[in-house]
Amino acid sequence: MEEKLLPWQSPALIVPTLSALAVCYRDLECAEQAFAAAQRALPVVRRYGLDRHRVALLDLLVDVGYELGRPVAQVQEELMRLKDTERGQVSHSLKELVVQQFL
Repeated sequence: MEEKLLPWQSPALIVPTLSALAVCYRDLECAEQAFAAAQRALPVVRRYGLDRHRVALLDLLVDVGYELGRPVAQVQEELMRLKDTERGQVSHSLKELVVQQFL
C-alpha cells in the first residue's frame, strides 16, 4: 500500500500517511514496519519543520526501537532536547495527531 500511495503525494501529505501507517503497524504489533514507516517520515518532518509530528515520531521510534533492540540513544537525545525546549506545551501522541488530521 505504501508504495502505491507515497509516490503520488506531496511532501505535506507524506508525513500524515507515513504516521498513520506507523500507528496502524504498531497497533497490529508489526514493530519492524512501524519503525520503518516512522523512520521514513522523520527526515521529511525535519526538513519541513513539522514540529507537531517530530516529537510524536521520535517518541514512537524510541519505544519501538527499544522493543526491537535497536540503538535509540541518538533519537532519545533529540527527543529530550525537543521536550526541554517546549516546556509547558502539550505533546500529543502520534495516534492522536493522526486521528485529528484525518477527521
